[in-house]
Amino acid sequence: MKYKFKFFAMSLGLFASLGSSMLTAFAQGTAFTYQGQLQINGAPANGSYDLELTLFSTNQFGFPIGPLRTNTAVPVINGIFTTTLDFGAGVFTGTNLWLDFSVRPAGGGIFTELTPRQPVTPAPYAITAGHLAAVSENNIIQGGAALASIGGGSNNVIQAGASYSFIGAGLDNLIGTGSGSAAIGGGADNVVSAPYATVGGGENNFASGSGAVIGGGYENVSSNDFDTVGGGTVNVSGGRAATVGGGEGNVANGDWSAVAGGYNNIASGNEATVAGGSFNLASGADSFAAGFEARATNEGAFVWADSQSATFNSTASNQFLIRAAGGVGINMNNPGGASFYTQGNRNGGSFNSAVGFFENTSSATGPNGSGPALRVVCDGGSTPAGALSVSDNGTGPIAEFGNGLQFVASIANDGTVISKGLALTSDRNAKENFVPLDGGAVLTKVLSLPLTEWNYKDDTADTRHIGPMAQDFHRAFHLNGTDDKHISVIDEDGVALAAIQGLNQKVEEQRVELMQKETEMAELKKRLDALEKIISNPRSNVFR
Repeated sequence: MKYKFKFFAMSLGLFASLGSSMLTAFAQGTAFTYQGQLQINGAPANGSYDLELTLFSTNQFGFPIGPLRTNTAVPVINGIFTTTLDFGAGVFTGTNLWLDFSVRPAGGGIFTELTPRQPVTPAPYAITAGHLAAVSENNIIQGGAALASIGGGSNNVIQAGASYSFIGAGLDNLIGTGSGSAAIGGGADNVVSAPYATVGGGENNFASGSGAVIGGGYENVSSNDFDTVGGGTVNVSGGRAATVGGGEGNVANGDWSAVAGGYNNIASGNEATVAGGSFNLASGADSFAAGFEARATNEGAFVWADSQSATFNSTASNQFLIRAAGGVGINMNNPGGASFYTQGNRNGGSFNSAVGFFENTSSATGPNGSGPALRVVCDGGSTPAGALSVSDNGTGPIAEFGNGLQFVASIANDGTVISKGLALTSDRNAKENFVPLDGGAVLTKVLSLPLTEWNYKDDTADTRHIGPMAQDFHRAFHLNGTDDKHISVIDEDGVALAAIQGLNQKVEEQRVELMQKETEMAELKKRLDALEKIISNPRSNVFR
């Protein structure tokens, strides 16, 4: 039987697993862990084998240094073995040394010496290096974890089957069974239980999704495939490929969702995002929330809330909502009391306030909290050089519309609209379902429609008006699209025109009737004239 020993890249492994209780350079143990590869007839060995190991100062011949060590029943899995060596104190003094190996099946037989001898790399001499402290203690790599390694620390474990995994250092870290190619950089009490997952450091972090990553922090969880938690504390990424950047108490459990940071934020909708802040919720798919107590619960909703202590909720899909008690400014940073204020330019020159919404103000002088409820200006910045001005303080019109020089239309506080004209859409192409009207029937209804003179109750000036009541109008014509509290200007005009046509029809009928009577009267007159002639001439042939 032909044995072959192969040494492979163990300087790091030796350094990582050196010693027992190696707490200082002054009180080191002398044992260290050695890993190697054993082949039989060119194939990886499997089973238990006895090893004889001796140190020499040359790569061949020479005399042994230190005692001969025999390690019995060393498990070899897929050719890989790990064993502990201890040649006592005063052996590793800095000179070059080689290990001589002999092997046999466990329990009996002749030892076969393996050639060549293996050089001892510089790592074992770390036990004499005064600048190192607490290099390693009680670290374990279980069988079947091929090419796994532990760089240092204490009580770290790589379990069976976690091949190609790595623990850099730290305390009580664990890479679980079957978690191949996983890594823990350091820290304490961190756990990786899935392949390709990584915990960079920190404490009590748990990465259980394939390819999941936790950068560090405390008590973070990355539980689904390709999840990420950058850091912070008590954060959870639970949706597929979800991300929590940091902060505290944040949860991203929607697939492809993200929480950038902040405190107690939740992104539970797929592709949802919470940019930061606290107590925000993005539960709608493709939604966005940020600030304080913003709730984007509908699909595609964007909700930003200021620091007011109250929830601010979306109410429909694809909304864009902003709560900002200090106002919203565009192209300007001092919206004052305005709910919304913008500033732009026209033909290269600046102009004051493209749009402004103000609350409870007393004058119309600009974006400083003293302007109207709504003000849209297209030229200049002072009243009346604007396109639209709206006030709700009872001191002026609710709205005034202008052309940049003067206002040409306004809506008074009592609801009166004052304008040069009102143009209503009446394009035939915009209409359908045409039904001919009987003007006479419309006229009959108009004649029965009560008309009175009156004033509005809230009109302090008692301005008098004439017209029908909406209830009577609605009862007479039953038109759709209006209720019994309002009369549409379109309907009122249409009724008036139909009634005029009905009246004209009556006039035409009476005119024809009158013409017939006039013709009859002319005939009668002609006959009467003839009779008068006969009567006035007694010698007429009529009497002969």
